[in-house]
Amino acid sequence: MYDGLVNFRDIGGAASRYGRSVRTGVVFRAGLFSFVGDEAGDRLVNEFGVQTVIDLRMDDELEEHPPPPLYSRHALIKVVHLPFFKGHKLSDLTLPSGFEPEPWSIRYTDLAGRHVIVKVFEEILADDVSHTVFHCWSGKDRTGLTAAIL
Repeated sequence: MYDGLVNFRDIGGAASRYGRSVRTGVVFRAGLFSFVGDEAGDRLVNEFGVQTVIDLRMDDELEEHPPPPLYSRHALIKVVHLPFFKGHKLSDLTLPSGFEPEPWSIRYTDLAGRHVIVKVFEEILADDVSHTVFHCWSGKDRTGLTAAIL
């Protein structure tokens, strides 16, 4: 979509079973932010109004791919690091041979700190004018689970 911005999309508009929906243009999801170029970063801030970035990656992922220059170019961006699997390494999440996907999905959610989801909610709701994007490595599993719960 934009230079270095992976799997970026608005999660607004999805209807709940109660007939309500998340407002569009307020909460976004994405994959890895480390390679976001200047133009894409400027668009995130100026066009989409992003003021808060929630990074769900683990510490070893953050060390491997540090935050982008976007954060220093736009000093008003609030960056919140909430490791989804606190205390675990990426290798802890590899699907062992012989495991069925269904039991593995249960283990995956058990490893996930439920407190992280709560903290994501708190960050999003802390300031109702702040536009927020949350991301992990690829923007599928941790980001997808967080988006689904929202």
